Amino acid sequence: MNKKFSTKKVVMLALFVALEVIASRFLAIEFIDKKFSFTFIVTATMGALFGPWFAALTGVVSDIIGNLLFGKFGFFPGFTLTAAVTGFIYGYFLHKEDLKTKDIIIAAVLVTLIPNAIMNTLWVSIMTKNPFIVKFISRIPLQIVNLGIKLVVLPILLPRIVKPCKHEMERLGIVV
Repeated sequence: MNKKFSTKKVVMLALFVALEVIASRFLAIEFIDKKFSFTFIVTATMGALFGPWFAALTGVVSDIIGNLLFGKFGFFPGFTLTAAVTGFIYGYFLHKEDLKTKDIIIAAVLVTLIPNAIMNTLWVSIMTKNPFIVKFISRIPLQIVNLGIKLVVLPILLPRIVKPCKHEMERLGIVV
């Protein structure tokens, strides 16, 4: 069997999809067009363990499943694209043998800037028919807070999560 798509690996990815759906839909604080959650921990861990393509794919799957099961405003494909880009960025910078704080910081800044601040603001402005710049300015304080939290939480937690997960996945014969 192809080692990239072993049954064990697919099951592990499915567990991360479930974790992401739960974190995004149930462990989040939502405002009208703003949202804060700790989903970034799950997504960053997925990226560090499985790389950019699998993290992007599981981001897409978790967004679609989460929206189908618990969507509040209907499906909008832009947010699915955001989930893919987020997973890809985390995977690109964090899927390394030796996880460095510099890489975690770069990934956190890029995710906050590109998918969170720019892409999500674009999708919200399209959905609400409000000018992009108005939405962007109103979302800056939340993005600054989000980035601050990521810059504190990820360097502390990620090495403590990824290393044991990799060890356990190797023990189970899952190739990452």
